[in-house]
Amino acid sequence: MIAFVSTNTITCGGMIVPFEYISRLKKLGHDARMYAEEGNKELEDFYGVEVLPLSTLETSEDDVIIATRWEQCEMLSTYKGRKYQFVQGDDLLLLGDDVARGMCSRERNNPAWSLIGVSRYCLMRWNRGEVIPNGVNERFFENFRLDKDIDILIEGNNEPNKNIPEAIWIADKVETYLDQKLKIVWLGRETDDRLGVECITNPRQEEIPAIYQRAKTFIKLSTSEGFCLPILEAMASKCLVATRNMGGNDAWCDETNCIMDDYFKQLGDHIRSGEHKWIVEKGYQTARNFTWDKSIEKLIKTVGV
Repeated sequence: MIAFVSTNTITCGGMIVPFEYISRLKKLGHDARMYAEEGNKELEDFYGVEVLPLSTLETSEDDVIIATRWEQCEMLSTYKGRKYQFVQGDDLLLLGDDVARGMCSRERNNPAWSLIGVSRYCLMRWNRGEVIPNGVNERFFENFRLDKDIDILIEGNNEPNKNIPEAIWIADKVETYLDQKLKIVWLGRETDDRLGVECITNPRQEEIPAIYQRAKTFIKLSTSEGFCLPILEAMASKCLVATRNMGGNDAWCDETNCIMDDYFKQLGDHIRSGEHKWIVEKGYQTARNFTWDKSIEKLIKTVGV
């Protein structure tokens, strides 16, 4: 049995990934479960995964425990099963409190726990662990035959790390460069009103691929990301992606499958003429390389089930 353990199940990339794993492991015949302090009906229904009360984990007979939060490792250390920490970001960079940073370092360096990171960047500080990249859900490759009526799509929750104000500023600069009104859309779990920006707030999971496929270009400028699955989802949806080095960018390369410089001109020229279609196609092929089948195979091998 494989137990993924979290504090909560808020709808975000860091939580969607364990749901992807559990759903696919179950289809392969593995007994995989999610334990958390609270459930998430949307994700439970979408993935067909029931979130079990964390209190029931103590009496379970799980062979493997995968903690998605370092804060729970001390409590979980007495439970049965081989133990892994699932690392999805640069913890110390995002933790502002010195006490929390010290506690996190202690848990990440605890030899009783093996590490699984979604990118090399996530494991860089700890100098150990197995890298298992995320996959792209197949639904993002479906052709919904929609008009690309969104000129610029900006994705991210309304929080400092996602750097939404800069992304909107760049979108406005592209609009000025073209001297024409663009449809700029901000997609996020939480958004707020911004002049000239349409917001799509907390859509259902089944709606998200169609939103991506409506977009010509996609801007993602977080200060730090462990993997940044939305970029691959945008590439799968044949958007021209504009991003930056956020740490966990093992798969993107400027002027190969995305834009990482000279945003105003390159995005503007693409919207005007579509001359960067080759970058879009390279991005699409990049996304094709990240499959959940590969991720599941490596996870099974890593945890030994």
